[in-house]
Amino acid sequence: MNLLKKVINPILRIILFLIALDLIYNQDFLFAFATLIALMLSLVPVFIERSYKITFPWILEFLIVIVLVLHIVGEYYSLYTKIFFFSSMMHYLGTAIIAFLSYIIIYTLNLTKEVKLSPFMIGLFTIVFALALGAVWEIGEFASDTYFGTHDQGDGRDPLIDTMYDLIWDGVAGLFIAIVGAAWLEGYPEIVNSFKKLIKKIEKRK
Repeated sequence: MNLLKKVINPILRIILFLIALDLIYNQDFLFAFATLIALMLSLVPVFIERSYKITFPWILEFLIVIVLVLHIVGEYYSLYTKIFFFSSMMHYLGTAIIAFLSYIIIYTLNLTKEVKLSPFMIGLFTIVFALALGAVWEIGEFASDTYFGTHDQGDGRDPLIDTMYDLIWDGVAGLFIAIVGAAWLEGYPEIVNSFKKLIKKIEKRK
């Protein structure tokens, strides 16, 4: 746990920083900007810990960082086109992690009586959120292809088919989290406890 938090995660962030420097050197400023955004997102757990004086769950921090690094490395080395399943894998992993974060937040709010939802409704929310997130991502890919000349939507494959496969994997990820989310949280009570503390401290700052 400490190895991931204190050694592996910083190394992964350094990799993002080095990729950003190389992209700036090669004047690929758009990709460099995207890489720096990914680096900043990877630091969000650290920001939360320092701002709210809580311990961010190590497993969540690692999952967030590793997905961001895999996405940037995949773009940097063209793995999205070289490995046929890489795009589907990243859609599944990325959506699953974000859907799990949304599940944790709603689950914790439900425990603290901030909202009142049945387990079925929490699961349904997670699935819908995952599909909505996937749709927003596909719109972003379409905009990038249209205005910046990228090939995010099916490089070498029909863009419609690529989009539909991505959305299917987004739905599968949301469904998986909806089914196993509660059981997994029971095995990691520190995750819920951390988010309870975070919610209470946010409320105190209002």
